[in-house]
Amino acid sequence: MKKVGMRTIKTGIGVVISSILGFIATGNSLNPSIACIISVQDSVSGSLEVGKNRMYGTVLGGIIGYLFIFYYPGNSFLSGLGVILTIYLCNLLNLNSGASIAAITFLSVQIGFTVSEDALSYSINKVFENAIGVVVGIATNYLLARPNHSISIYSNFKQVENNINKFLKFKLIESKSKFEPDFLEDKISEIEEVHRKLLKEADYSRQEADLVKIEEGINTCKTLYSHIQSIELLSKKVYLNNENYEVVKKLYKKDKIKLSQDEDNSPVFNYHLKEIIKGREELRQILKDSIK
Repeated sequence: MKKVGMRTIKTGIGVVISSILGFIATGNSLNPSIACIISVQDSVSGSLEVGKNRMYGTVLGGIIGYLFIFYYPGNSFLSGLGVILTIYLCNLLNLNSGASIAAITFLSVQIGFTVSEDALSYSINKVFENAIGVVVGIATNYLLARPNHSISIYSNFKQVENNINKFLKFKLIESKSKFEPDFLEDKISEIEEVHRKLLKEADYSRQEADLVKIEEGINTCKTLYSHIQSIELLSKKVYLNNENYEVVKKLYKKDKIKLSQDEDNSPVFNYHLKEIIKGREELRQILKDSIK
């Protein structure tokens, strides 16, 4: 069964808080809850950046809604036209991420208004309700369980190391011909994506990360993948030279290696193999340093 993600849990907690605050402040729990749902992001920096635009969008939607209710509140045609205008202005003002909450605020004013109420007070009230949800969404993301991206990266480094070990055993001990390195390519892409999030989150993270070591690890993974690809392109039978033969015997604590030995054959294979063994040790050292 798939686990419930932390973003989902934080969204639920945010809705509870927004609902309670909205009811206390304005008697309405719905708008703050909706605003909170669309304000919780998968990163703190993302939440702050999007939250700022959504606050502006909330005000813009409230202003446009206020202007529209003077003409014909609740009219379906004008509601559609107002949504188009609201989204267009958000895009024009580079508030793209605030367009959805701006449209929701506009509709809550345009559709919910009745002539028995004061137009200005009602519009301000709806802006305030949505602002509650946006602020709670940002605060929830900032205060609760910020993701530790560095742990995720080191975990992926460990999986890369395990796959390198599998490759070496596959080639040297079992002496098989082909090894599919697709896992490494996917894993490196995943590491780079998490690394981008880590850099964006650096100012908001509760955990210190050794960015230099992490970048070294990423480069090592890429280098290892490149050497494995090069070996996989070799079509002829390969042999171990004397140096690599002794290293491999020591590495696997074996007196004899199944792969044939020949000092003069397979120089390209032996070069890439040597670099893979070296890169594997570098990655292992980076992992050791991470737990000190």
